[in-house]
This record gives sequence, structure tokens and C-alpha cells, in this order.
Amino acid sequence: MPDVATIKSAMAGLGRVGLKLLEGIAEMATDIAAVRVFLLYGIDPLEAVPLEQFRTTTALHEVRWPQILAEVTRKRESMRKLAAEVSRK
Repeated sequence: MPDVATIKSAMAGLGRVGLKLLEGIAEMATDIAAVRVFLLYGIDPLEAVPLEQFRTTTALHEVRWPQILAEVTRKRESMRKLAAEVSRK
């Protein structure tokens, strides 16, 4: 798997291709395995997204990115609560 610098470099200034890569990373971040890795080791795939380099409409920055963050956060919190419940038993 490429490192964060490689992903950021590939996504910078790519327009639609970059947006597709962003959506792929967002989808990966919501995968149960990625959520588990985040909770156990603090590795966040969303950190690979060079959001500041996207020169698209404000829809990405004001609508889509907040949606992605909300979905990823919801899944992480859900798994965190489940893990806490299991550890108490």
C-alpha cells in the first residue's frame, strides 16, 4: 500500500480522478477492519486526503467532507461502544 505522501501527491490537482480517490479512501475508512485499526493503533486513512489541495467547488469542503467525517466518526464510536461493552463482561 502506498504511503501518505504518495497518495497526497497522486491526488493533488487531479480533479475528478482525485475525487474518486477521496471517495475510495472514505469508503476504506468506514470498513470494519479500518475502524478496528484506528481504534487499536490510531492509524487514520482520512489523514491521507490532502483536502486543502482540492480546488473544487465548496460542495466538497462544506457538504461532502463533513458527511464523510460524520459517517466515519459514527462507525468508530459504534465500534468503541461495542468494544467497551464486551470488555465489561
